[in-house]
Amino acid sequence: MLIQQRLIVGVREVCHADQRLDAALMYGSFASGEADAHSDVEFWLFFLPQWRGQVDPRQWCAQVAPLTLWGANSRVESSGRVHSEGSSASRMTLGRHVPAGPGR
Repeated sequence: MLIQQRLIVGVREVCHADQRLDAALMYGSFASGEADAHSDVEFWLFFLPQWRGQVDPRQWCAQVAPLTLWGANSRVESSGRVHSEGSSASRMTLGRHVPAGPGR
């Protein structure tokens, strides 16, 4: 089993256990069945309105696997609403040099 597949299983488990979550969407090469050992894993998580802004993305991701690296991208809509996108690396990837795959 690829490390990414173990992460996908972990995300699914945390999603099922989190009553604050309204929906989750996996997209990208793993969702389309075109992934390889160099592919990343991508999800959008949609929380119920009463929980939006109260969920700590870093803490949520740490339930899947211990984090060793975290970065967040934010954008502000004209309405002033802030959207954050997080990137993380799990300890499962530490100590392994993974060369860039084709087109990366």
